[in-house]
Amino acid sequence: WTGIETSEQRIDALEGALEQKPECLLCADDSMAVAVLQELRARHIKVPEQVKLASFYDSELLTSSNPQISAWAPRHAGCCWIFWRASKSHCARCRDIR
Repeated sequence: WTGIETSEQRIDALEGALEQKPECLLCADDSMAVAVLQELRARHIKVPEQVKLASFYDSELLTSSNPQISAWAPRHAGCCWIFWRASKSHCARCRDIR
């Protein structure tokens, strides 16, 4: 649904985004976030010092990323839509459910 299907399209999209000097890049999925992290490294752009990187889903693909990539994961219905990987925390409502 992003319209980005090839490596060339991903690089073009990244170049367009970097021209805007963003604080953060939000990737549509974890595999795209890992690929973007690799491309940022190749360009000697430091994550998170120069640009932050975030993704949807928080899948196993992100467990070995260095630096860790923040993820927005709708793990719980109605709450905890934003899950920050670094804090490993959930909202108070989710903690009560567990």
